[in-house]
Amino acid sequence: MSHFSHNADIATHTTAEWLPVGASIGRLVNTWSFRDDLAVMVAEGTISGAPAAFNPATAEIEVDISKAFGNFVDPKTIGDFTERMTQLEHPVASGAIFHEALHARFSRWSMPDAHNELVARGNAKDFNALMALEEGRIEAWGVRTSPQNRVLLRSCAMEIVYADLVNQLDKISSVTSVASLCSLTYARVDAGVLDSEDVEPLNAIIEEHLGNEVFEALRSVWIRFQAIENHSDYLPMLELAREWNSILENLKGDKEGGDEEGGEGEGGEGEGGEGGEGQPGKGKPGKGDKPLSPEQIEEILDALKDLADDISISNAGDIDDAQQKEEWSQEVNRRGERAQQQKAKQNLADEVFGRGNNDGPIAGKSKSVIQEVRKPLAQERAAAVRVGQALEKAKYRERSQTEVASILPPGRLRTRAVVQGAALKAQGSIKQVEAWRQTKRKHTDDPTLNVGVMVDISGSMRSAMQPMASTAWVLSEAVRRIQGRAGMVYFGQDVFATLKPGQHLTDVTVWTAADGTEEFGKGFKALDGAMNLSYAEGARMLVIVSDGHYRDDQRGEAKRLLAQADKDGVAILWLDFGARGNYAKNILRGTDAKIVAVAPDTTPADIAIEIGKASAEALERVGKRNA
Repeated sequence: MSHFSHNADIATHTTAEWLPVGASIGRLVNTWSFRDDLAVMVAEGTISGAPAAFNPATAEIEVDISKAFGNFVDPKTIGDFTERMTQLEHPVASGAIFHEALHARFSRWSMPDAHNELVARGNAKDFNALMALEEGRIEAWGVRTSPQNRVLLRSCAMEIVYADLVNQLDKISSVTSVASLCSLTYARVDAGVLDSEDVEPLNAIIEEHLGNEVFEALRSVWIRFQAIENHSDYLPMLELAREWNSILENLKGDKEGGDEEGGEGEGGEGEGGEGGEGQPGKGKPGKGDKPLSPEQIEEILDALKDLADDISISNAGDIDDAQQKEEWSQEVNRRGERAQQQKAKQNLADEVFGRGNNDGPIAGKSKSVIQEVRKPLAQERAAAVRVGQALEKAKYRERSQTEVASILPPGRLRTRAVVQGAALKAQGSIKQVEAWRQTKRKHTDDPTLNVGVMVDISGSMRSAMQPMASTAWVLSEAVRRIQGRAGMVYFGQDVFATLKPGQHLTDVTVWTAADGTEEFGKGFKALDGAMNLSYAEGARMLVIVSDGHYRDDQRGEAKRLLAQADKDGVAILWLDFGARGNYAKNILRGTDAKIVAVAPDTTPADIAIEIGKASAEALERVGKRNA
């Protein structure tokens, strides 16, 4: 087949906007083919005109954008092809890519050697038969080794068949053309890609041009060909290719009394190199065999189009089922992973918060010590009232969702259910199938507020410890006043609790900031495990009091953890004491977090105004997004 090339020609190069898609396809084909040397180009057109093409001489796979993805696809909307759901969203492209990956994996024999040896010696028809039969063999091995990808091969089967056959129909003999049609369609039935019902529209054509006896003889050849396990030696395959051609030559000799119709003609009966019979575009029919008439060509093309439509319709349900199965699998994995994460966080919370409230760090793990303990000042009490009022006014809407099945729209149409309903109706059943599924969401106004506070005690925060202590008490008191729930940790070289969830700070406690580093990840996980910020319902807010100047690994972990918290519906408020750079901004990029720069000499009253305003905005942002 021409989409499996023996030369080193390159038809296209990937354009800039398709480079990310090409990169993900490259990772996928190397995984599917158990190789690491394949390169992928995604552009308009391939050498063969097929949706995809593999060139073993250069270890390159070309993907035709229009034929694989459609004419109006935006590459920015295409996800990562290494993910199963992306493959199922683009089944034609995925099937074509998988087909070429199978060539890369199983067609390990040297095509240039076979081409040079056979074509140069006037055996082009043997080379062509070898190539045609190889199509079914690699897909048979694909179904055996990756049965989950059968649905992908089935999605693109007719696109590949059409591209392989359409340029041959008016240029080679009827016997050879119809035999090629068999090797591309009926052989895929025995390979496990197509169903026998899929190819029924072709039965009359096969009976007219080949007959049942010849068809069964050819079928015996491709079944044995598909069973070949040695993927590196083409000689056993060549023997079967020659047997294939022998069957066709005997049929040609029997049809219409020898020379009367066809004559030897130029290039007939294996004469002459690449001009020999069976090479697409060159040569003439052999003895006793007519070329296809325009009417016969039209008949075959119409049958292929009908077959393609039927397969597309019947395969839609399988694609839908595969997508639903993948969604369920992803949800199970997600829940399992989150359950493990939640358990790990709870264990860490037990360790951190189990030491006792305000006990401070374990000896030797942090240099921070209590510098001052005092009763809150009047202005700090007033600030707590003001922050509490701002939080009380913040309109937050919590979202819950339930899937509902229905007989009538709206919702997502379940194709399989439609087919089941039609089958039940044909059987006379009056049972109604719920073919539509939709997600209904319910909103709860002003749920209980849970606030987790993280305070940085690394050395860079030394000058901010007084206002930070004041801020910590104000937040604790404000949340208590609106019947909320607060928890607090300090993080430096170690993490320790200063306020257990549900308790209340009675005093303003000032700690020193003497630690040389900051364990942000441990602090977040311990607080999340204690407060259940990521997993609970209700309004949840995380307040981080820090300058964001962390070592590289903690900066990366902070970015990842806070992005997930934002996705989980946690409102994030970052109080940037010191404001020495854009550390907080870089960590929070892409989230709905609110950042407030606070100078070390800011008064509690001024801090209260900023905190109250920013807290309300952070809660409202997340609430509107969830709603």
